[in-house]
Amino acid sequence: MFAGARQIHRRLQRQGDPVSLSTVYRALAALERLGLVDVVRDGSGGKAYRYRDTTEHRHYLVCRDCGYNVPVPCREFEEWLAATQRRYGFADVRHMLVFEGRCRKCLDERTA
Repeated sequence: MFAGARQIHRRLQRQGDPVSLSTVYRALAALERLGLVDVVRDGSGGKAYRYRDTTEHRHYLVCRDCGYNVPVPCREFEEWLAATQRRYGFADVRHMLVFEGRCRKCLDERTA
């Protein structure tokens, strides 16, 4: 599940960890630089983080109601991006592709 810095900070405090919010932000920035977390923009433009359990690049389907998310393969997109980079003389292009929608549970709750 993706979580913002404030959510992570609240969880740590509930567990009794006396860490400051600024420390959480610094740690998340370091994890992002190291490629150990995936990052998406939340509805308000802030960042949300998820631990990356693989070195493989991922894309996600994210429920806009509850935040449930699942990695999805995007081979065709990655091939298009590689060809586009070559065509325009770019290298080391970074991106995060996120598809937003509603998960089955949230759809069922809306129709109930």
